[in-house]
Amino acid sequence: MIIGEYFIKTVEVVEDLTGVSGSAILGQRKLREIVDARWLVAWLMCQAGYYPRQVAALLGVSTRMIQKILQEFENRVKYSPDVMLRNNKEAAEKRLRIN
Repeated sequence: MIIGEYFIKTVEVVEDLTGVSGSAILGQRKLREIVDARWLVAWLMCQAGYYPRQVAALLGVSTRMIQKILQEFENRVKYSPDVMLRNNKEAAEKRLRIN
């Protein structure tokens, strides 16, 4: 699948699971729900084999930000007061067939 198509599919899956709109995910707002959704998209894309540089360009953030997400994502899921992030991660992995 072409990276752009997979990115759109990933954003749609995360949008469906979280209720956060695709435009909000791609925007700059810093509300926790939006940031969690944005981090989930970035993490899923990298887990699917795309390079941080590619994901950064699609999300409009720096490569360093994607690297930070990769380093901190599991702890964010583990220590999040909201169980929804963990549930959404697992559901998105299943829907996108990421092991």
